[in-house]
Amino acid sequence: MKYTNCFVPIALLLCSNQGFSEPLDFYGRLWLGVSNSSNGISGNEKVNGFSLENYASYVGIKGDYNVHEDFGLIYKFEAGVESFDNDDANIFKPRNSYLGFKVKYGSVVFGRNDTVFKTSEGKVDLFNITSSDMNMIIAGNDRLGDLITINSAKVAGVSLGVTYAFDDDFNQKNPTLADNQNNYAVSVVYGDPSFKKGNSYFSLAYADGLNSLEATRIVAGVAISSVKVGAIYQHSQSSIYNNVKGNSYLLSMSIPVNKYDFKFQYLKDDAGLGKITKNAGADLKTLNNSDSNQYSFGVDYNLMKELTFGAAVSYFEGEYSDSKGNNEFDDTLVVFSTRYLF
Repeated sequence: MKYTNCFVPIALLLCSNQGFSEPLDFYGRLWLGVSNSSNGISGNEKVNGFSLENYASYVGIKGDYNVHEDFGLIYKFEAGVESFDNDDANIFKPRNSYLGFKVKYGSVVFGRNDTVFKTSEGKVDLFNITSSDMNMIIAGNDRLGDLITINSAKVAGVSLGVTYAFDDDFNQKNPTLADNQNNYAVSVVYGDPSFKKGNSYFSLAYADGLNSLEATRIVAGVAISSVKVGAIYQHSQSSIYNNVKGNSYLLSMSIPVNKYDFKFQYLKDDAGLGKITKNAGADLKTLNNSDSNQYSFGVDYNLMKELTFGAAVSYFEGEYSDSKGNNEFDDTLVVFSTRYLF
């Protein structure tokens, strides 16, 4: 039944292909890894030892329909594939799925989407999606439903973004959220995060209330010849717990050598809102001190555009204090992965 429920929308879109002036784009990603965690607090499966990890494999359909020269319809339906896991209850997972419109001044879409606060990170997080993702240390990379997302067209390389969730709708489905949050995020972005149309990228983003977070993020990336260097600073505060707040930092460097891409990344956080602090057992209600560090090194071998083999090692260490006292933690994560795009 779950298969039927998820594939009915896809089938309807495929069958309606003849009604569109542009062909539908069917795409996907299969990305699996074998990991070993020394203490079971950092891997996606949170297993002490070996585990098979799924790094957001998905299938999707997207496209656009030009109503006339200056107005068009845009749409996307994307579903995460969870069939690799031994849990038969979760075969698919909701991902970006929306319907919207585009004009020469920008676009607006309605539905489930990455917030503009999340997308402001660009390509600076070199271990994005994997179990060494920056969200292990830094909060705020959220994909939420019930959203309106607006992105302006670029003017002199600068674009503006807004994410908004209707308070009554969003908070009713999330009763633990604070009443004083405003449920929006805004961003200002300059440059190309992939460095295909320039050698610099900068963004400034602010989120107020989306997923219980108030945060300000500054991102910078520079390509020097083929070497890419990036940095993130973020100040975060929980919308629910006034005692949980602090600063986060990220530094990254990517060095390509032939078909290999060597990646180095360091993160530090004293806010306590990242996944690693929660996985280590911290009680956010009584948290009064937190400090976490993450050191990651990886290498990707790009056999072809669609197929990449990767290996990475990450070391996590930190401490926190809550009502149970002072606690220290550490974990070493080793991963070998395969990613195929279609």
